[in-house]
Amino acid sequence: MASARNGAPRASGWSVGAKTILVAAVAIAAVVVIWSVRFDSAAAAGSGDTRATKTTDSKQLFTGVNALEEQWPGYYVKSCTMKAGKRQAIAIEMCPPGGRGCPPSKCSRAHYEAARVDACLRTSVWETPAPVRLRAFSLYRTVGNWYLAAYPEAKDLVSKQLSESGAWESDDMELMRRALLRLRQDVRSVANMLLRGYGVDPGVIDTLRIDPKDDGVEFVDVGVNVGAMAIPIWMSGFPVRGFEAMPANVQLIRMSRCLNMNAAQAPFVLTPGPLASLTQHGTECKIISSDTNIGDGVIVCGEPFDTNIYVPRANLTLRALDSVVEGTNNADLSAADSSGDPLGGSALFRLVKQLTTDRRREKVTYQPATLPNSMTWADFSSSAPDSDELLSFLHSRHRVMKIDVEGQELNVVKGAHRFLGGVGSPHFILCEVWPSLDGVALSKWMRRYRYRMKVPYTNGTWVWMESDDDVRSWQAQQKILVNVHFVRRGAEVLAI
Repeated sequence: MASARNGAPRASGWSVGAKTILVAAVAIAAVVVIWSVRFDSAAAAGSGDTRATKTTDSKQLFTGVNALEEQWPGYYVKSCTMKAGKRQAIAIEMCPPGGRGCPPSKCSRAHYEAARVDACLRTSVWETPAPVRLRAFSLYRTVGNWYLAAYPEAKDLVSKQLSESGAWESDDMELMRRALLRLRQDVRSVANMLLRGYGVDPGVIDTLRIDPKDDGVEFVDVGVNVGAMAIPIWMSGFPVRGFEAMPANVQLIRMSRCLNMNAAQAPFVLTPGPLASLTQHGTECKIISSDTNIGDGVIVCGEPFDTNIYVPRANLTLRALDSVVEGTNNADLSAADSSGDPLGGSALFRLVKQLTTDRRREKVTYQPATLPNSMTWADFSSSAPDSDELLSFLHSRHRVMKIDVEGQELNVVKGAHRFLGGVGSPHFILCEVWPSLDGVALSKWMRRYRYRMKVPYTNGTWVWMESDDDVRSWQAQQKILVNVHFVRRGAEVLAI
């Protein structure tokens, strides 16, 4: 703003007194604005609220940047602040020449203000070429000052819930976050115990300033949708590995990831495409959804579907999770993505390994200690494991996982032998179960990988399924889809 005025002629005829009064008034106004911004920021930071909320003035998001129209000749961006349920959001539409195809609205022609918003739109949503070009979406801004790109509320159930309450399945998201925090606490406890056993002050971890998020704890989301769970968890400081089949959802997730990249400071690796069983690997299928729930994609592989309700969105190739996540023991996902994660483990593991190796060279003998009572994992042979066991624990990934793929959950499990049965398998899995899904088959597969199944009853109680008959009895009463828990044996403390 200031640079644009450098060439303007100076105003004349002002008295010294008038100038003094003007300068004082500007200074007072600046102080008021700064205090207001600091107050709002402190309130947002102190609230801990990660729900979507009312956006600020549209001026914060729109400006005279012509890049989008230059990139799309003959099109223009139509945008406005719109009422979305109890909240407000920024509605964005790509309109063809003359406005044909855009619904009537009071939105005025405008452009995006911040360079990062414009850049994210061009590289994430309207990149050329793009897997899919979104004509309309809503951009939600939260109290925590992060963004979530979603669909207009009338076109998608998740987006509608976001607009009305600011969250989707908030109880399950909080459960995931608590489990991740618990894992992070236990990983640090093991690191401290290992260092103390060699006579090293654990405070060296903080002194050397390694990234506290690079400790091997991460959230794996199979069926990200628009990121209603993955983005808030990512913004809470946990690395995310996401898998999403719907191309339009992938574009929205990329938009949200791009907009929040500076604030998150944790990796978010997104792998497009549907996951399936090993026998389905390589099969060509379609993903379909309805126009009233557009982000809720369903995979069909030759099966008939009601064309009055569902619209084909893309042709996709099914892949098994084990084929996407390479490596025999699967201790790390980095072989299959560009996250930059070294195959040598987390930063915390590398630091502890270096410090303990130095002590071994100095002929220092490890003094074993007892694991904290809070740690009930079955990863150790005894309550006082040796240093090699502890180091192996730190080298593994410590994962919490969600599987929500619209009835394909069993097929995902069938294609994840190494991921679920090898080193670094998730400690806790939240899995959606449809009434039509074979719950007995699902529980049998998960038992092979040392998981226990815990399910909700209609009276609000959660019960462990100890046999196939237990599962049959529960599923006979199940009339709606629900989320169940799979907990690795020894990690039951993570379940409700």
